[in-house]
Amino acid sequence: MINGKNYYFNEEGVCKTKFGIDVATYQGQINWEAAKAGGVEFAIIRIGYGMDLAEQDDNTAIRKLHLR
Repeated sequence: MINGKNYYFNEEGVCKTKFGIDVATYQGQINWEAAKAGGVEFAIIRIGYGMDLAEQDDNTAIRKLHLR
């Protein structure tokens, strides 16, 4: 653990870890600048769940995809 974060190193001592977050509608509004400043390097954004049905789409993810 370094500065409160877990890192994993291979046999040669090279860091093989990236720090990411899992995002869904439950996390609410994400401050992406603050996340990046806090060390977040990637995000996994939930698009939906279950079957391919419109009512199972994650509305937050749909909105975020349109903002890109």
